[in-house]
Amino acid sequence: MRITTNVITGAVEVDENWAPPAPPPPTEGDVKRERDRRMKALAAGYTETERETWPTQVAEATVILANPDAPAPLLTPLAQASGRTITEMAQRVLGLSQAFAAGTGAIMAAANTIRAMDPIPSDYTDDKYWVDVPEG
Repeated sequence: MRITTNVITGAVEVDENWAPPAPPPPTEGDVKRERDRRMKALAAGYTETERETWPTQVAEATVILANPDAPAPLLTPLAQASGRTITEMAQRVLGLSQAFAAGTGAIMAAANTIRAMDPIPSDYTDDKYWVDVPEG
């Protein structure tokens, strides 16, 4: 229902059949923003500066698993502070890296699938279109 008032006469008009206009259809940009939101949520437990160390952590972890005596200036103090051996720390880093890669890959694939739909569903943010990826 829409109620309008004539600003000149003051008459009030009620239109029982009026409906608000439909929202614009979602765009590929909307889907990309949802993809990015979900990917940020996946990494929400880590600061940006910590995430900047991930490539170095993965590189050191890969080397350590091949040669436990290799230098690892980033992972060694992290392992010591956490009470893990350097090998345990390397395994942990690679496991987390693989889990994050799997989660982000699944989110990106879901976004690609949604963007390929014609038309893109108006409820594209609904979890039914996205994979079940734990956040954080």
